[in-house]
Amino acid sequence: MNALINARADINLANRDDVTPLMAAMDGGHVAVVDALLRNGAEVNCADSLDGSTAVIKATMKGSIVMPSMLLEKGAGVHQERQLDSLTALMLAAVSGQIELVEALLRVGANVNHANRDGMTAVKLAKHKGRTEVVNALLRKAAMDD
Repeated sequence: MNALINARADINLANRDDVTPLMAAMDGGHVAVVDALLRNGAEVNCADSLDGSTAVIKATMKGSIVMPSMLLEKGAGVHQERQLDSLTALMLAAVSGQIELVEALLRVGANVNHANRDGMTAVKLAKHKGRTEVVNALLRKAAMDD
């Protein structure tokens, strides 16, 4: 990776599915590669054409706070939704019970009351999965609980 960066290769060049090197590194869980790409200006607000997953969404789906936090520090947007199901990173973190990530996303302004196309919000999804700690964190941020 460093050789490509040093040769000034386009680190944002996407493949035919609009997957960038940053997104591929996230899919593979390669934290060091993600770090190198971010330090060298990789675009953090990209989305693929497969299901509309953004870099933050892909990182969230890996189940760790490390990579999403790296993106958030670089100003990645948190309001984008996956085209496939209109889920946001906050909703995915809530469903999987990633309380640290839920709190990090809330700190940077994730919309706690965003509803997907089925009318489900992060709090409803978390409640459905029995994620009590996440539900409480979302409710503290004034989530609507219908």
